[in-house]
Amino acid sequence: MQNVNHLLKKDFRHYWIRISYGENNEYVHTFHSQDKMDSTKDLLSAREKEILKLVSDDCDTKEIAKRLCISTATVGNHRSNMIERMGARDTTALVQLAKMADVI
Repeated sequence: MQNVNHLLKKDFRHYWIRISYGENNEYVHTFHSQDKMDSTKDLLSAREKEILKLVSDDCDTKEIAKRLCISTATVGNHRSNMIERMGARDTTALVQLAKMADVI
């Protein structure tokens, strides 16, 4: 277990845990304190993971939008939603958290 406090917003009061198992990590169980009890869902949608992977590959917003045939505003919205949901300080912290949690 790693301490990720330095990657989280100071006012982030929620927490998340990702547990994967199976040969291809086919099952993901997450618990997030904003949710009622536990839920069986992934932390990020497939599209968010796609965007985050491109961010981690050093693609800028315009390039991501062009590759995925979406607007730059949509890319920004996805990025903001991921940062908010995961409680990351910024995009760099978001990428680090996602890599540590094996999301991307």
